[in-house]
Amino acid sequence: MPVDLPAHRTAAPRALPELSFVDDAGATRHLADWHGRIVVLNLWATWCQPCVAEMPALAALARQVAPAGDIVVLPVSIDHGGVDLVRRFYRTHGIADLPVLCDPHMQIPTALREDGVPVTLVIDRAGREVARVVGPVRWDPASTPERVRGLAAGG
Repeated sequence: MPVDLPAHRTAAPRALPELSFVDDAGATRHLADWHGRIVVLNLWATWCQPCVAEMPALAALARQVAPAGDIVVLPVSIDHGGVDLVRRFYRTHGIADLPVLCDPHMQIPTALREDGVPVTLVIDRAGREVARVVGPVRWDPASTPERVRGLAAGG
């Protein structure tokens, strides 16, 4: 069952290891590329049912926060099939408004010491982890962007 994003930080902000992944064009991107913005980093896979169920709400969150531009939603697939598989998944499931991002060698879960998906991190403007949720999250409440901003600001 999806849970709500926590209203308050559960731990002090934590520095993250260097995290990188591949974008739609095959270029390597680094989490640091979004320094100065709040990041919702979601690790998922096409074979993970809770992940699949959560994607439309994650896309809705991305649409909701796009106008302000201060929050970016980065869903990173750990599927071995990479970019092509994610593109097909998005087409099949009608997912728009989310970037195609992949970590086919599962370096991020290893770096974060996580062995399951979905896992979501809220990362503040300084690049520190301020919240981590293991399992699916209810992303569609209208209050979610403010909750994300609150966590990033020290809530």
